[in-house]
Order: sequence, then C-alpha cells, then structure tokens
Amino acid sequence: MGSSLQSLTLSSVGANGGAVLTGTGIYTNSNGWTAFRTIDADIVISGISAPNISGVSYYIGKTLTAPFEFLGKVTSLQLYTGAVQVFN
Repeated sequence: MGSSLQSLTLSSVGANGGAVLTGTGIYTNSNGWTAFRTIDADIVISGISAPNISGVSYYIGKTLTAPFEFLGKVTSLQLYTGAVQVFN
C-alpha cells in the first residue's frame, strides 16, 4: 500500500510548516515548497516553476483530480481554480 502526504509527518518529507494557497495569484517561495496537495476539490494549474524537475510544465492547464499530491521542490505556483496546501 502506498503512502500519501496526509499520512506522513511533515518532518518525514523534509517539511517545516506551510500555507494554504487559493485564488489566481502568483505565489512564490525562493526556498521552494517541498510538496503540495489539493485541499477539497480538483485544481487547475496555470503556472508552475520547479527548477530541478524537468517536464513540470506538463501540469499546466490540466485538471488535477483530488486528492492530488506533488512531491518535489516548487518555487512558483499559480492556480487557475482550486486551492492547495503547500509544505515548506
């Protein structure tokens, strides 16, 4: 059986704190977020930057069905719809 971010402790994924992102603003974190997950509904991403992850632009414009989790350092995120919880 696989694990999910919800079943892990923050420290086990190297995270320390976080935030909830909603709306269509461009959210940035120069140190990068360790992971993000949907909160209660599907999301559509209209922009994402993850300098060490090739092909991350694949997610732009796609409907990501809840529960969706992304593990990888993201430095910028823009939502078209939905809300996510990000982990520092």
